[in-house]
Amino acid sequence: MRERVSDRPTVSGVLFALRKSIGYKGWCLSESPATSDTVRVNRYDRTLFDELTKQSHSTPSV
Repeated sequence: MRERVSDRPTVSGVLFALRKSIGYKGWCLSESPATSDTVRVNRYDRTLFDELTKQSHSTPSV
């Protein structure tokens, strides 16, 4: 199976970009199922967070 790659920003990517643009330093919650390997999952979540916040998306005008 092939993944579809799009140039469109994801909703979560836009939300993270907006948070970053205002200097948000708070917490983000994750609704994830329970796991016995919390260290691995936390590292994965952190990596994903870092990737989402480094993407450059234009801030949508309101």
